Amino acid sequence: MTVMPMIEARIHCRVHNGQMTRFWLDTWIGEKPLCGLVQDFGSGHDLHATVAELWNGSHGWNWEKIPNLPPNIISFMQCQVIELDTNTPDEFYWKHDPTGKFSIKSAYNLIRGFANNVQEEVWSMIWKIKVPSKMKLLLWTICHEKVMGNAERKKRRLTSDSSCPLCGNDETTSHIFKTCPKARQIWNFVDNGGMGCNGDHTKMRRWVGDNLRRKKGRHYNNNWAATFSVTCWWIWRWRNNVAFGGDDLDTQYKVAWIKGSTAEIERAFDKNQVSTPSLMNTRDPLLKWNPTVDHEFTLNVDGSMKVMANRAGCGGVIRNNRGEWLGGFSYRTRPNNIEEIEAKAIEKGIQWAWVEE
Repeated sequence: MTVMPMIEARIHCRVHNGQMTRFWLDTWIGEKPLCGLVQDFGSGHDLHATVAELWNGSHGWNWEKIPNLPPNIISFMQCQVIELDTNTPDEFYWKHDPTGKFSIKSAYNLIRGFANNVQEEVWSMIWKIKVPSKMKLLLWTICHEKVMGNAERKKRRLTSDSSCPLCGNDETTSHIFKTCPKARQIWNFVDNGGMGCNGDHTKMRRWVGDNLRRKKGRHYNNNWAATFSVTCWWIWRWRNNVAFGGDDLDTQYKVAWIKGSTAEIERAFDKNQVSTPSLMNTRDPLLKWNPTVDHEFTLNVDGSMKVMANRAGCGGVIRNNRGEWLGGFSYRTRPNNIEEIEAKAIEKGIQWAWVEE
């Protein structure tokens, strides 16, 4: 954290003869320098001019040398009288000490309080996200930059190699989630090159906080905090899958999975889906297989997919109208998306039933 701008902004000036106070750059009216209140100085204005240089002893302020200021500032200045002839110099005082004198202790307390406020805000935002606790824990670990990549493992003497298994650079927390080409590919699709993959030199705590403050992503989701959390989680999961010998998945497939996972989490946390008190005591009907009355045989099929193992399959059974099992099949298929796998299950089921007949 750069502390000098924070400290300088809290040094105030008490103007007497105006010879030491810079009109635009020092804090002598209000809570910040006047230069922050003017958008365009134009030409002919000296940014380093003192208060005395902009005061005419017989006529007051040289308004032609002062760009437009807010009305409340102008009103305050009109009440000011600068005593150019006095020998009393301008006084500078430290706002955060009763004596007005700067001390290391008061500056430290100021900086510590500012840092604590920033940290507490991030922790509060993480706590309030409507995502599973495991994802919140990962974000907390990211903020501390303690995710167990190879760089962190090397610090703990668990390995001698700190390189990323996907690109060869140091596998730090920042690299895992922001700068690794594999992570960038995902962010570019999920956020269309937005904040998710920006800020290479931003501290991870600030990066997480900036993303959690956003209301919507650039691409398709209005709940960016949830999308961001889910994306971080799966970036980490897929990286571990490759590290332990699994296959890497296509980026577009990953993005589709993130979108589906986010939607599923949002539905689970949707308050509108919570049962009303009148329905709390009702019981779901027992799901079971029922024979058809107008067909002699019934074919039931289903498909499933195991994302981390990059595997998918489908299967089915055929029964008569009395519920007696007559045969079944299973088939391994390509793990594209669940809709295609379900369709493949129907196709294979019909082909199998036709041959068996």
